Amino acid sequence: TGMKKTIILSEDDRIISKQNLVLSSQMKVTFEMDADKFGPQHLRIKIPPESDEINTINNEKDIFSNYYFNNNGGMPFPNPFLSN
Repeated sequence: TGMKKTIILSEDDRIISKQNLVLSSQMKVTFEMDADKFGPQHLRIKIPPESDEINTINNEKDIFSNYYFNNNGGMPFPNPFLSN
């Protein structure tokens, strides 16, 4: 079995969501969040390091997106071209 870890989705150091899971070599993690504001978004996905972990450079990933105004009801929607 893999290691049990917590994966954190945050924006501006505010935790949006956490997931507890067992890591494996082939896995996909999905987060859902409300699109409640317009404009550029800077999100971060992070796995907190172990106390004896030396290399933590791959423990977090920045995600950038931009939410636009939708003329069909006013709800924001993401730009389909995410950058990371």
